[in-house]
Amino acid sequence: MSIASKLAIRSRRDILGHLRFIPLASDVDPRRAGRIVQLDAPDADNASCERHIVPDAAGTVVTFGGMQSGMGIPRREFAGTLRDRGRNLLFVKDFAQCWYQKGLAGLTTSRASTALFLAKQLSTLPRPWTFVGLSAGGYAAIHFGRALGADHVVAFSPQTSVDHEAWNRFASVSTVRNRFRLDDPENDLSAASEAPEVPVDLHFPAHNPYDAGQALRLQGQAGVTLRPHGHDDHNVPRQLRNAGRLHATILGGAQRNEAPALA
Repeated sequence: MSIASKLAIRSRRDILGHLRFIPLASDVDPRRAGRIVQLDAPDADNASCERHIVPDAAGTVVTFGGMQSGMGIPRREFAGTLRDRGRNLLFVKDFAQCWYQKGLAGLTTSRASTALFLAKQLSTLPRPWTFVGLSAGGYAAIHFGRALGADHVVAFSPQTSVDHEAWNRFASVSTVRNRFRLDDPENDLSAASEAPEVPVDLHFPAHNPYDAGQALRLQGQAGVTLRPHGHDDHNVPRQLRNAGRLHATILGGAQRNEAPALA
């Protein structure tokens, strides 16, 4: 990949707050990526799934990495926010950068097989199951949360329709190389006439027209509560972290009073 391409990707990461370099799908060896490793183990950056299991956990949080496999704040900091509160953690990454359409490198090959993989991982882990993600990870949190019957979904600035505009805004070199399919009906989270009623808190920057428009597409869907924030920053988790409210937003507690609901 050219230096110009890498710089362009790094520039996008700076904008979204994805603060560390994640290998592109074309740079990832499936034999290395197709592993489930301990959170922050050596070479964890190259693994499609990290996990941290705690004794007598009070629940399980599944985090879906976005287009650069991040969560908007440094991963160790984000993990620490939840790990210290007695939750099991699963952190999955979409190295193909295709809104999980191509699965988890070395582990699955599609959204359907990823759902089966996650179901197996969660089968021995305690509820409540909370699915979390930012941007493309927010799309995945909603999609897989509904597919697997999560107890709570927290989606930050998700793309609720992965269409040509979303492609133009977020697609990377890996998205192109992996031949993301724009005609896949699962790209549209509002398309299902009867979406499963999983509680979804959809947080978005009210002053960002694109993100607000994506959020409003799900207004009125069963289980969806829209939670606008009074800024234009796509990286809502960073804003909540800075305000000391990120863990409460994800785990419940004070979140019901943090932002007015539109649902």
